[in-house]
Amino acid sequence: MLFRSLWLIVRPAPQVLACALVCFLVRVLTALNLQHRLTGTPSTYTWGWLVPIKDLLQAAIWLLAFMGNRIEWRGQRMRLRRDGTLVRV
Repeated sequence: MLFRSLWLIVRPAPQVLACALVCFLVRVLTALNLQHRLTGTPSTYTWGWLVPIKDLLQAAIWLLAFMGNRIEWRGQRMRLRRDGTLVRV
């Protein structure tokens, strides 16, 4: 989702817009299909517009994960050194 949006911003051509819309539609329909198959309830299309927002938020969380050097895993606090090793705090 993020790369398609960047592609559309960098090169706003009709072909790029068409490709981005097709990718957007496939992503939303895939998410709704998976929701239906996993929950067993009839899928409603009213929440489909939230799929790209969720994707953008997940990309932002992924990018922010690279900003720090503190880690908490299984109740243990650690720090990541510059050489890539973990040290318990």
